[in-house]
Amino acid sequence: FENRKIVGKMNDFWKNRFAPRSFNNTTVNADHIEKISNAIIYAPQASGSVNHWWLCLGPQQHELKLWLVKNIYKTKFGKSYEYFPALAEAPYLFTSFLIDDISKNADASISHTVNNSFIGGVILSQAIDLGLHALPIICHNAWTDLDESIKNEYKELMFEKVKKDVEHIVYAHQGQVKKFTADSIIGPGLNIAIGYGDNPHTMNKQDAEYLDGVVRYQKIRKSERMFSISL
Repeated sequence: FENRKIVGKMNDFWKNRFAPRSFNNTTVNADHIEKISNAIIYAPQASGSVNHWWLCLGPQQHELKLWLVKNIYKTKFGKSYEYFPALAEAPYLFTSFLIDDISKNADASISHTVNNSFIGGVILSQAIDLGLHALPIICHNAWTDLDESIKNEYKELMFEKVKKDVEHIVYAHQGQVKKFTADSIIGPGLNIAIGYGDNPHTMNKQDAEYLDGVVRYQKIRKSERMFSISL
């Protein structure tokens, strides 16, 4: 009976799920973040490939999260940009970047984005099952037009945060032996912002000016269930 109650509660979390466009200051249980982090470490990947990396930015990393919002994770919105400041508001941001395939059996045919999205789904699922609110954002279509200095700064900022965890990594790339450096980073990947926030389907606030663009606070729910069953 107790197990049925737990499953029922988890199902309610999914039925009522939403991706907040703004987060509040409610404290997130640190054990929840540890559970999500362990899921990332042990989740499967196609061909055992390691072609992207995840970084968890906590409450003390607001300035870095804000830098990512202003410079990297924005998307064209008409003649201006749409920004996602909720990525900086969230107490925890699981952000990722694509890298050279550093696995022992590196395979160029394995898609960076497939593996990156797979782990993103794992993070999202863990967060929802724990009763948290999660915002997935991959929008960074301005990346190709960014000045090289910004791209290089992004790679250096990401590498600075992970360098102690990758300093032991040596891998083969294009016939050469390489150490994991900022140069191993190809570009930005998926984000999952985690905390507690407002429902974008019911809130009154719609659009607001932000820097040289806008923030869109409301979001339309998908109209199809995208699922069939045959037993």
